[in-house]
Amino acid sequence: MNMSGTQQFSEALQVVIGRLNADLREATNKVEQLPASEWQSQHGRALMNREQELHTAWVVLDGMRSTQAAATAAEAPAVWRTEQ
Repeated sequence: MNMSGTQQFSEALQVVIGRLNADLREATNKVEQLPASEWQSQHGRALMNREQELHTAWVVLDGMRSTQAAATAAEAPAVWRTEQ
C-alpha cells in the first residue's frame, strides 16, 4: 500500500474506532444500569452480548491501528525514524 493509501486507511480506521468507542460507551452504560434481576432475561443477555461484541471489535481494530502504525514507521525513510 502506498503512503497515500496507508494514510487513507489510517484515517478511515480512526473514524471507525471513534464511532465504535461511542457505541461501546453507550452499551456499557446500559449494561451497568441493568438491574441484576434482568441479567438472565433475553433483553439483558442481548445487551451484554452486544457490549462484548463491541469490545471484541474494538480490541481487533485497535490492534490493526497499532500494527498499521508500526508498518508505517518501518516504511518511513531512515532519516525520519531517527528524528523521532
